[in-house]
Amino acid sequence: MLLRVRGPEDTYYFGHAGGFPLASIEDAAKQVDALDGLRVTGVTNFPCMLADASARTVVPTRNFATALEAAARLRAAGFEITQVNAPGTTSAGTFAEQARLGATHVEPGNGLHGTTPLHLFDPSQPEVPAIVYVSEVSHLDGDDAYVFAAGYYVDKVLGDYQLRALVGSSEDSLQVLDVETADPGAIHYYCRIPDARARGVRTGDTVVFCFRPQVFVTRGRTQAVAGIREGALNLHPVHDAEGHPTNGVA
Repeated sequence: MLLRVRGPEDTYYFGHAGGFPLASIEDAAKQVDALDGLRVTGVTNFPCMLADASARTVVPTRNFATALEAAARLRAAGFEITQVNAPGTTSAGTFAEQARLGATHVEPGNGLHGTTPLHLFDPSQPEVPAIVYVSEVSHLDGDDAYVFAAGYYVDKVLGDYQLRALVGSSEDSLQVLDVETADPGAIHYYCRIPDARARGVRTGDTVVFCFRPQVFVTRGRTQAVAGIREGALNLHPVHDAEGHPTNGVA
């Protein structure tokens, strides 16, 4: 078992806080270890790494230090701690620093598809941004176009910015247009493209967004596509937000 630990100076996203208090971590470990079939072998906390927009890099948080202190205290108390799990804004570009600081394990998260802040700060990162949100124009009303947005969710970890999308009916007709969305927390039935009629946007046009998503909080469907680099597309099965197959229904 890994014990999630929290310290008095740690910071969390709203609703994410929790864990055994650092001040009594030895007692907590003894209680857990005494349960039949359980053995304490590690600690974790979150987030242990976060983006520093001013320095344009990813840095350790106080939460990381708390996890390391908990591991040291538990080892001193006789526990065989073999795992220090330090998740948060993780990608290939952070592995060396996390290991240097004392992490033994991390979680890939958005690093899998290249949408962590580090990929914005440094385009030379080994992961290539590899996820898009695909929709279409539902209808036009006045000068504006409305885009289906069920399942749409943008994780703006670096603050607000102007969202744009590729819009068109063919590769040759694609144009980059500003898109307006509801405030965070609102239900996104539609996104709006202002002044779309004057730009030649039509009902049924494809709309392709590229942003940092969190699929598990949406109603969107996900589908992996292979062979893009070779120009031979191979569509894989469709899954819902929890990873269950949908029998090909997108």
